[in-house]
Amino acid sequence: MRKINWWEGARWGVAVPPGLTGVKQPKQERSQKSFDEIIVAAKDLIYEGGMERVTVKGILEKSGVGAGNFYGKFEGRDSLLEYLASLFWLAAEREWGMVLDGRRWRNSETKPLIEQLMKMLVIWFRAEEAVLKTFLLHALSEAEGTRLKRISEFDNWMADEITGLLLERKEEIGHANAGLGVRVATLQAVATVRSRLLFLGKDREDGISDRSLAQEMSRGFLGHLEVVEKDPLLVRSRANFGENGV
Repeated sequence: MRKINWWEGARWGVAVPPGLTGVKQPKQERSQKSFDEIIVAAKDLIYEGGMERVTVKGILEKSGVGAGNFYGKFEGRDSLLEYLASLFWLAAEREWGMVLDGRRWRNSETKPLIEQLMKMLVIWFRAEEAVLKTFLLHALSEAEGTRLKRISEFDNWMADEITGLLLERKEEIGHANAGLGVRVATLQAVATVRSRLLFLGKDREDGISDRSLAQEMSRGFLGHLEVVEKDPLLVRSRANFGENGV
């Protein structure tokens, strides 16, 4: 899975998302430099210790940026975290968009495809555990629910992409409503790995390895869809039939 440095979104020309207040986009090179330093410092603090480490004081100390400079760009910690979240979810869609590109899976059957996706999902959540937990906790602290909505939008986007990918193999799915089945199974898988990796964490092991988690999620996904594996002998027979032109 190709890793995207999500915090570099500002360098891609990503504008402040509509509705996001308290952020002043830099227009000059010098201002952009201190803006980037704030972003990198906040990112490092998240990976080091989660949301509790992300304080204005901590960012100022780590970045070397002055308080006046910080508040000239961000209204406060909340606006900074919201901006970081917007960069992260945009990068996550880019990253997973490459993973879920149908051309990548053109010759893959449903069972190995799902098994690989579940493995990648667990790996991604583990790699971004600190970030995902930070943005989830920050979202839960907001009464309006707009931050949680952004997380939900990503989950549903992923469900749409995986549904489109698997419906190309509809003949291998026994579920009466394949589209609905894939969507529910995807959202269930995301919820499972999120609760397991984010709430349990690394220091409170429950005896379930990441590998076992991915395997069990695959079994649940496949069972829910009633995936029918192709008979290897039949596949070879059909291949030979085509090759011989009989």
